[in-house]
Amino acid sequence: MGGFVAAGLLDGPVWALCYLAGERWLFGHPATPAGLRAFTDNLPTGNIEWSVLGADVNMLRMAPEIIAQGGHVSFGLGDYAYDELGRPS
Repeated sequence: MGGFVAAGLLDGPVWALCYLAGERWLFGHPATPAGLRAFTDNLPTGNIEWSVLGADVNMLRMAPEIIAQGGHVSFGLGDYAYDELGRPS
């Protein structure tokens, strides 16, 4: 994506979706500040909007960090039960 933005081939805003994943997945980075930085440190400059989706991880712990860095958070109930919220459905 960064090459397309730098070459002027994509008009903004460009939307990037970053995955933080649990141990059973072979994609994404760990749901840690370091895992998030692996994405955010490599986002191209310019008119970029980005969101983080969690697969089999508790996004409540990472949400403040994601929001503080200017990202959006995508909460899904299918991959994580959220016991602390009474297991919503």
